[in-house]
Amino acid sequence: MAKYDLVLIHPPNIYDFREKFVLYGPISDVIPSTPVFETYPLGFITLANYLDKEGYNVVISNLAMKMLKNKNFDLERYLRKLDANVYGLDLHWLVHAHGALETAKIIKKNHPDRKVLFGGLTSTYYHREIMENFGQVDFVIRGDTAEEPLKSLLEKLERNKPLKDVPNLTWRGEDGKVRVNPQTFIPEDIDKYVMDYRVLFKSIFKQKDLTSHLPYQNWFEKPLTAVFTVKGCFFNCVTCGGSCFAYKRFYGRVKPVFKSADTLLEEIKIIGEYSNIPIFIVGDIRLGGKKRLDKFLKGLKEEGIENPLIYELFYPGTRKFLAELAKSTPVGLEISPESHDEKIRFKQGRKYTTKPLEKSIKEALKLGFLKVDVFFMIGLPMQNRGSVIENIGYIEKLIRENKGDQRFHPFIAPLAPFLDPGSLAFEKPAVYGYKVLRETLRQHVESMEMPSWKYFLNYETKWMTRDQIVDLTYESAYLLNKLKEKHGLIDEDEAHKIEGKIQLTYSVMRKIDELVQLGGINHVKLIKLKAKVENNDSEILCPKEELWPTYKANITLKIMKRISRVLRL
Repeated sequence: MAKYDLVLIHPPNIYDFREKFVLYGPISDVIPSTPVFETYPLGFITLANYLDKEGYNVVISNLAMKMLKNKNFDLERYLRKLDANVYGLDLHWLVHAHGALETAKIIKKNHPDRKVLFGGLTSTYYHREIMENFGQVDFVIRGDTAEEPLKSLLEKLERNKPLKDVPNLTWRGEDGKVRVNPQTFIPEDIDKYVMDYRVLFKSIFKQKDLTSHLPYQNWFEKPLTAVFTVKGCFFNCVTCGGSCFAYKRFYGRVKPVFKSADTLLEEIKIIGEYSNIPIFIVGDIRLGGKKRLDKFLKGLKEEGIENPLIYELFYPGTRKFLAELAKSTPVGLEISPESHDEKIRFKQGRKYTTKPLEKSIKEALKLGFLKVDVFFMIGLPMQNRGSVIENIGYIEKLIRENKGDQRFHPFIAPLAPFLDPGSLAFEKPAVYGYKVLRETLRQHVESMEMPSWKYFLNYETKWMTRDQIVDLTYESAYLLNKLKEKHGLIDEDEAHKIEGKIQLTYSVMRKIDELVQLGGINHVKLIKLKAKVENNDSEILCPKEELWPTYKANITLKIMKRISRVLRL
């Protein structure tokens, strides 16, 4: 018998990232993870927790983290020893396509009689192509909630029963034909799929391995957790693969479903028992209705939650709402207007005007919010170079109006590395002014063999070519860095460090372009460029420290003792 019923495996974005040189640029600068995208989906935790309660032996293995932490880590040897009936790989974000498919090959090579399963939104979108063209994958579970289908699949495999009744399953029969079972499991109640982080301790205990469970490289220095409030969406942001349009058309969810206030409070309390780590509240907490919101905020106060909560807002908040947030816990705020230009913002799907946005920022700072992050984007419909440069000017206006308050953090980043499959812009490019350069999964995997992030980009717009989007990313990064230094949002040393990175990585990117234009990749010259960059090819948009709340977030002695005890057993 196998040691585990199921191993949930998170691959790196590019399988052989340690051997090759890739200029990643800014593709992960405004998220906690490195360009390897080592953060595994939080769905791993709900899956492991649900299946553990159902009696299955499940562990999590973050391969991306293990490879990142140890340059001598032997992936094939590790996978050869990892004994499971089913190996479940996430292909939730398209950025992991290369790593997921290559890892699946190694698993099949070493365990030819065991099953390899893919899941996640990207797997759902490309389920037929995966099953028809990539023989290393045995199953795809479609949709945004895999707990019940996965339990059904494990039961059928254990009892050697037919798979035709497993909901949401795409699979290959013994005759080699691909079969697509109906997508009948689309739960309207998601409260029983709890984000209970205690299941990680069980997984650590089983494997005696802490690295496999860390969510990103510097988690102990800058810890952050998250809870999800919703599945699905009301909104139709043009470039989003998780929009209302995408959910209806590809993922079977007609309307959003929300976790109850009680379940969210339970999840937050579990985290608070072990640490005062900041918690990111994913999804606008207002969208589940006022009754749920009021119950949630009341519960935070009654429970005495001390963890800082970072709220994601899809539209500006009133002073009353922001004041209620400020009364409950230490609080931070994130909002993404995408553009300063209302016409561009409306076209993108963010249909609110600028004045309420500005008022929300001011009110949040007045109310003592720990941090207010405002995100703008490059690569939007109707956006050209002039509008992006104007956006930088608008950011300076916001800085001045808020008197250089260091809790205000503006960011501007490219839509990278991909335009989401399933988004309106990807599915109807002509309508929204986009040109899709790659459509199939295989084409995207092949693009990730290229040595620069520019060649990952799978789109251009009517208003900007791919080259212009990339050039403008570096230009805007340079201008925003100067602004932040000028107004004291970052110190002089940090600003000079970032400026040096921008200049270095841009010059290296140009040299890579020259090699590509010569009609082939000269690996000897690429290795020389790799030595020149020396891990300075990211954090050109901002230092990672800007992404965390201005709050002393300590891993408590209690959680450290718990982890140490588990690893000693």
